[in-house]
Amino acid sequence: MMQSQQIPMTFQRYETKYMLSPIMARKLRKSLPGHLQMDEYGLDTICSLYYDTPDHQLIRRSLEKPVYKEKLRLRSYGPAKETSPIYVELKKKYEGIVYKCRERMILSEAVKITLNKTTATVSGSGAKADGSTITITEKGVYVVSGTLEDGQIIVDASDSDKVQIVLDGVHINCETNAAIYVREADKVFITLAENSSNTLGGGNGG
Repeated sequence: MMQSQQIPMTFQRYETKYMLSPIMARKLRKSLPGHLQMDEYGLDTICSLYYDTPDHQLIRRSLEKPVYKEKLRLRSYGPAKETSPIYVELKKKYEGIVYKCRERMILSEAVKITLNKTTATVSGSGAKADGSTITITEKGVYVVSGTLEDGQIIVDASDSDKVQIVLDGVHINCETNAAIYVREADKVFITLAENSSNTLGGGNGG
């Protein structure tokens, strides 16, 4: 098995894909030893979660085979665990060339944000709490839990930062605006912790 190598976060390449019948696939596998060597991900299951608009614009546009298209996804190599890396990927294709930009995130390194009705505490860097307002200013993974009776989470990061917010038993009400407001960032992913119940309520000002 090959040694682990540094994986580039941004790159471009040509991709050619082929549909193989089961017979052709078996013949190909038999012919590969001696020509190619399996890397560290050869036996992994690739897990992907794709994001789209409510009316599925990204996949619908992709099926039309345009000159330019893009995909937005979370990906792990093998089942996702707290200590394993997850990649946030933006994949674009223009005139046959594939461009990929991604960020590496690990759940165990996530910043913990705990809500307590009218206040909040932040364990880690990249976010700060001011009363019932929490502001996220850096890329990374943020796990949020608890309740805000009248408050807000604001994402105000760099226009190149990717932010993932994991809701784990969150109940936020904001009387004047959206419960989660993205002021600036490259991409913001909002996901739900397994078996968690979450509610967000925004006021008329949102």
